[in-house]
Amino acid sequence: MQRKIVKVRFETSTEEATWFRDLIWDGRKILYEEGIAAHDTVERRRPQIGLRFPDEAAAEKSFELQLPRNKTMRSGQPWQKQTRSETLVDGPDATGLQAGAEHPALERQILDGDLRAAQVYADWLQSQGDLRGSLAMTPEAEAETWLEAHDEALLGELDVLLGTVITGLTWKHGFLDGVLITRMLQGTRVYDLAQITAEFLELPLARLLSALAVHTGPQYSPNNDWTATVAAIATSPRAAQLRSLSFNPIGHSRTEWSGTGDFSTLWRAAPALEYVHIRAGAITLGDIDGPALRTFWRETVSAADLPVMRAARWPKLEALNLGLATPGDSEPLSLERFAFVFDGKLPATLTHLGLLDSPIPGELWRTLARSKVLPRLKTLTLTGDELTDQIVDKLVAHAPAFRHLHRIDLSRHSFEDRATEVAAALPNADLGDYELEQDDQ
Repeated sequence: MQRKIVKVRFETSTEEATWFRDLIWDGRKILYEEGIAAHDTVERRRPQIGLRFPDEAAAEKSFELQLPRNKTMRSGQPWQKQTRSETLVDGPDATGLQAGAEHPALERQILDGDLRAAQVYADWLQSQGDLRGSLAMTPEAEAETWLEAHDEALLGELDVLLGTVITGLTWKHGFLDGVLITRMLQGTRVYDLAQITAEFLELPLARLLSALAVHTGPQYSPNNDWTATVAAIATSPRAAQLRSLSFNPIGHSRTEWSGTGDFSTLWRAAPALEYVHIRAGAITLGDIDGPALRTFWRETVSAADLPVMRAARWPKLEALNLGLATPGDSEPLSLERFAFVFDGKLPATLTHLGLLDSPIPGELWRTLARSKVLPRLKTLTLTGDELTDQIVDKLVAHAPAFRHLHRIDLSRHSFEDRATEVAAALPNADLGDYELEQDDQ
């Protein structure tokens, strides 16, 4: 079937590039994109959050009203050119979800990694008229583009959030495996993270999801609270199958001190979790019971976290990463409070330790060198600021205790003019830019 899409493009060109803004009317929704096209490269697009309307007439009316409001660039300068085009595209009419067939036995096998079950499931979905079957047959590199063309059929009312609030899609055996959901603002409207997360996890598209990341967004707010979002995940039908869960994941804007919340409902609801990353402020972790947990990140550890982690049940834990910096003017936590890490009482499976942003790196080196946990480790990550000569002296003096490690990551430390000395003392160390400068010399 085909449907009509109307696009109006505003653009301004210079000798170097063309800037543009697209307004797109597609059935009951209006979409926005901005971008730049350098004359020797392809277009780079930045989608904006779209709008949905009760019917096509309301969408068309809003679309025509918005055209004169978009005749200037963000700088206030008028666009040089405006063009309007209408096209017919293949795909379902905008009539809501066209997915929903269930086969619990095959789904369980796929979640357990059975590739053949995934192929059988895709064929079965197609026989049921479920578009997820066609998506599963699409090459992975083209899957997101295919989804964009069939967004309402698979995302329902959330389709206007694809590419902005809903990003980071990953695929496995042809089915959606991972997603990042971000709280965003548009004007005075806040897209509620808990509500969108709950609605997304209810979608048939998410039935085989194993990795979920949620983010509070780039906007700072002292009222960020994870409790509702955690509850949405914990009460979701997808909770028991999740293997990876990140709150404010690595590589995104740092808002770790602007969030609070209660995570205690999570552990019982998601027993299959193997990876958990939490970047937030003062939170309630609850009793950690992670029978499958292998990697745990807790950035900006608070005093309340320490007894919880000391009593945690995580028999398969392989990697523990703890942020030692504290928010604002809070007093740094003494290393004595982390005795459960150094005294060798963590699971025997532990092979990686990350101690991040330590405010007392000199004392940390000495404590680690004498600890019971160090001989069991294969890799170690330590991050902090510029190291004084006195601290580097301690590092070099204790270097023999660390030479058994396969790798020690010091890439976020600053050594100034002593990088060569550190590299000689610790040939297994990754010094980041300093190592590269040494190689260049």
